[in-house]
Amino acid sequence: MSARIPGIRVASSQRIMLFDADCRISNPSLLFDWYVEQFNRGARVAYTAVGYYDLRPLWSVRARMLAHHLARWIKRVILRIPTTRGSNYATDRALFLRLYEDGFLADDLNVGPAAKAAGGRVVYSRAKDLTVLTSGRRFKGGWWKLARYLYYRLGYNLRMIGSSKGGGKKRGASYHRTPSR
Repeated sequence: MSARIPGIRVASSQRIMLFDADCRISNPSLLFDWYVEQFNRGARVAYTAVGYYDLRPLWSVRARMLAHHLARWIKRVILRIPTTRGSNYATDRALFLRLYEDGFLADDLNVGPAAKAAGGRVVYSRAKDLTVLTSGRRFKGGWWKLARYLYYRLGYNLRMIGSSKGGGKKRGASYHRTPSR
């Protein structure tokens, strides 16, 4: 998050699009137009599906991807928690900076939930032609690594659920407080 802030502060646009350096965008014009359309319809954060390239063909890696996508689906569809991530989202610059300066953004995963808690409209598309791919090079495989990942994700999600119940109030909006790292 700290690497994004200097650029966002000096950006001249009120709407910003954020991607990781290792992303592959198959149709940037279509994706950018979709973002603009969502902002014109009142969105404050917009994001699309993220997939991976260069994944190792190992069963433990496949199991990790399945667990990852299933957890994100549960959060997004059942729990109605936006699942933004640094590799692919667009947001309103002023809202983003306000949330950051008020201490509600520890990482990119917090952008969607914090914006929603602040009353901002958050939209998602699972359209295949809008999917952004990010590198899977970090996923080396191994069942022990998968177990550690699942333990970490469970702990992270339980902390986020707990912190959302005790969120503070600022400027009349309820925010999800996130522990700083």
